[in-house]
Amino acid sequence: MKNIHALSFDESMVEGWFKADDTESGVGWIDNKDRPANIIMKDFNAFPFPYVFEHASLFKLRQHWRNDINRDGGGLVSCDLITVAGILSCKVLGKWPMKPTGMAYFSWIVVPLESCHFKLHARAFEVGMTGIRDAVVLAKLQADGTLKMSPGNPFAGWAKDPYEPLTQFPLMPNLSEDPKYDFEFPDHPLSRCRKFLARLERSAEIN
Repeated sequence: MKNIHALSFDESMVEGWFKADDTESGVGWIDNKDRPANIIMKDFNAFPFPYVFEHASLFKLRQHWRNDINRDGGGLVSCDLITVAGILSCKVLGKWPMKPTGMAYFSWIVVPLESCHFKLHARAFEVGMTGIRDAVVLAKLQADGTLKMSPGNPFAGWAKDPYEPLTQFPLMPNLSEDPKYDFEFPDHPLSRCRKFLARLERSAEIN
């Protein structure tokens, strides 16, 4: 019978971090006890994941995650099927506004088994000065004409859903959150979150 110890990953990525939780259902690491900027977690759920991961049903899966994230006050950034430890899995990334300013990015890798499922989590928070990535990319796109300002809506085209671009949702990713800008802003929480996800995806194993 599987348990939390059956799931492993390259823990060198959390070397020097603090272990926040360590139970039979989950383990978590934070980089700073007082004000964490990064969190990595893994958890075990002793029941099947309610959605079947199939390429043919990816549209419905994305709807499921978008609705869940929207209900919680966030916005879907991406949702894709991947292979983890030889198992068809799901990788999800969402964002939530922080108070008073800034953005938090939460992500999951869900690995389903017949009678249970595992989740790997990566979370990153915007600390210090916020909004720099958005401001720099917005100015660049306006300057080169990619994003044209209009009197009625100066930010038309700036934010859109990655899978239903003609539909408006409460919170959507903007153009600065495209992965191509991660290299330019390596310390941004979205860039960190994607980097964590990539390492978790590459290194995860189930015994």
